[in-house]
Amino acid sequence: MSVPHFPTGPMGPATHVFLITPHDTDALSAPCKAIRADAAGAVTFKVKDSAADVTMNFAAGEIFVAIITHVRDTGTDAIAIHGIA
Repeated sequence: MSVPHFPTGPMGPATHVFLITPHDTDALSAPCKAIRADAAGAVTFKVKDSAADVTMNFAAGEIFVAIITHVRDTGTDAIAIHGIA
């Protein structure tokens, strides 16, 4: 379905939200525009053009906006992490 008054692509609004299962080597099924953790905790992830992973502490419900390709199991203790694409 096309919604003509909304931009599409990376700058447009999200069209898909999915639960992420962190994994140490596998990439996400598709890069996402943002991630959100339902509960407070650390999330280790890789941003598209970064050479290294980063670990950030999330508050419950916090959203981090970037093109994220991986969410690692090691270093992640936040639960219910969602990808926003």
